[in-house]
Amino acid sequence: MYAKHRNRQGKTITDGFTLMELLVVISIIVIVTALTLTGIKKMIQSANKAVAIRNISQLQVANAGYASENNGKFMPVYAFDKDSKIATMWFCSSSFLDYLGGGGSLLKSMNNENTVPINMMDPVVVRAKKYKYDSYDASFGYNHEGIDGSYWGNPNAERSFRMQQIAFPARSAAFLTATDWIAKYDGRFAWQGAGAVEGKTIDGKIAFRHGGKALVVYYDGHVGEITMDDLKKIDSGSDPKGDKNIFWNADGL
Repeated sequence: MYAKHRNRQGKTITDGFTLMELLVVISIIVIVTALTLTGIKKMIQSANKAVAIRNISQLQVANAGYASENNGKFMPVYAFDKDSKIATMWFCSSSFLDYLGGGGSLLKSMNNENTVPINMMDPVVVRAKKYKYDSYDASFGYNHEGIDGSYWGNPNAERSFRMQQIAFPARSAAFLTATDWIAKYDGRFAWQGAGAVEGKTIDGKIAFRHGGKALVVYYDGHVGEITMDDLKKIDSGSDPKGDKNIFWNADGL
């Protein structure tokens, strides 16, 4: 309602909104703005997740393509030469990049080799713009638990599964959202939640950055979500527990 009164000539004059009416209008504007911002935030989160799902799925497509032309052997997580110097890491292997594609300018990895383009990263990491946000190994990690081969720094070490070793491809994790290029069992509970520093590529942390969930692509190529509680259940389930579980160790059963 407008406040009205008459002037000396007897004409009705409208003063405008009352204080109460202004407060109501402002309240409505605040509520609508909040709802709009919430909707936009959810849209961004959904878009980020969709892109991340596409990208992590493409990793296993490339991995399967590599295996099909290498006698059933998947891309090694890493390999060393005879002098114990690192020869390749999966995300900067030229042969793997040929299968991955993705277009765009190649980034540089930690050892200054070409790695996959930024449009193949997890967009949440890119948006964070902290530490190594533009390094691919800050987005996804290759699960290396239980894989055959020698360990870090051994001459001619190479760690890779073969297709025939993987008994249940739909249950065994190949790649996960992570803060390191290797996804480790020991890093499953190291995520710091809202306080996590994206792009800090250490410790093989599994990154639960998509609504409190980590994305995982299995060896059969399908993408799923997993929570920290889900990983705790793996540690206490009836199947082999811990890193011997089929989720971590593809030939563990």
